[in-house]
Amino acid sequence: MTLKATGKQRGGITGRGFFPGQSGNPGGRRPGERQLLEKMYGADGQSVYLRLEALRNHRRTPAKLKKEIDCFIIERLHGRAQQRIDLQGDVSVDSVTERLVAARRRLHREA
Repeated sequence: MTLKATGKQRGGITGRGFFPGQSGNPGGRRPGERQLLEKMYGADGQSVYLRLEALRNHRRTPAKLKKEIDCFIIERLHGRAQQRIDLQGDVSVDSVTERLVAARRRLHREA
């Protein structure tokens, strides 16, 4: 069955989705959700960090999980680290990308 395109047709494969240009969540969060999150984690999220600190300091917490907790906290406090690529000469980002894709294809063929 094919759907005819009309100005008021709903979107998606089934035709039961949202109208074109209509938001999937026009009202935003439910009214009580923000208060619930503040009650669970505090207005500034301090209890989340306290729970993470307690988990990190527990003697049976695996080292891998401790590392993940450290990364999580550092990223939240300082943001994610930027990755920089310095190109010199007549090299463009497109040519570097093409070389990487070609090298990856060669590796997959050899494997």
